[in-house]
Amino acid sequence: MSGKRPQYRLGVDVGGTHTDLVLLDSATGQLLVEKVASTPKNPALGVLAGVARFVARGIDPREYRVFRTWHDDYHQCAARRCEAPKSVS
Repeated sequence: MSGKRPQYRLGVDVGGTHTDLVLLDSATGQLLVEKVASTPKNPALGVLAGVARFVARGIDPREYRVFRTWHDDYHQCAARRCEAPKSVS
């Protein structure tokens, strides 16, 4: 990468059934989405399976930047497992 900013921002929501990954192309604003089965004994395996799908699309993982998002005071999603149920206000 030689000092340039990563082109993509990766968000991950690990749930009990599915792991959702969203990749934002910072240059174009395009969103890419993948949904894979969660792996409760090792949540990282589900995340890696989703990243592998982006790699299969030709997107270099060295161009990703993982970001974290907090939703409410109840749980944190992105690069972490969500423990509390999600609610819509």
